[in-house]
Amino acid sequence: MTGGRAGVTLDAVTELEERETVRLCQSGRDDDARSGFKRIYERYFDEVYRFLERLLADPHGAEDGTQETFVRLHRALKSIDGTRPLRPYVLAVARNVAIDALRARAKGMKALGEDAAPARTDVVQDAAASERKEAVLDALAALAPEHRSILVLRHVHGQKLEEIAEGSSCTVRTVRNRLRAAGTLLGRELKRRGVVGGEVRS
Repeated sequence: MTGGRAGVTLDAVTELEERETVRLCQSGRDDDARSGFKRIYERYFDEVYRFLERLLADPHGAEDGTQETFVRLHRALKSIDGTRPLRPYVLAVARNVAIDALRARAKGMKALGEDAAPARTDVVQDAAASERKEAVLDALAALAPEHRSILVLRHVHGQKLEEIAEGSSCTVRTVRNRLRAAGTLLGRELKRRGVVGGEVRS
């Protein structure tokens, strides 16, 4: 994407602005830190909420998870590397919050002696038939939170492999392998439900 200042790409402008924002948060001056964090909160609130809503299939849970994401982010800002892109890190924090919430939900259902109600994640935006869409949602719900979340990051939020790797503190090769494994598991679940399956490509 181009535009911005004097031919500089918009992505580059955003990256420079975010570096300055992180620098403010790490400055040690309360006013600057509050100002910097407010920018981050306003820039990423909607995206974090949508991400958690897809993973948790629960608006109230997404609201709580969004607040928890920014609480954790606020605690971590002083120690993160401000020279690196911020978005992958923000979504990685949100992903961890979602995984914790899904595990707690499953544990709570098990303690009550009930079957854990599957969280539905809408990653098939172009499903033509509602039956097929429901089958895909059910297949996703059957996956472990780690597998479900990486598929959402890649195929719903459109994160590049490099961005997922950055946020997960691992290599691109590791991300690719995890996506391949998650895609294979999703394909098996789809086949088991009578939907044409196969591996979801990274």
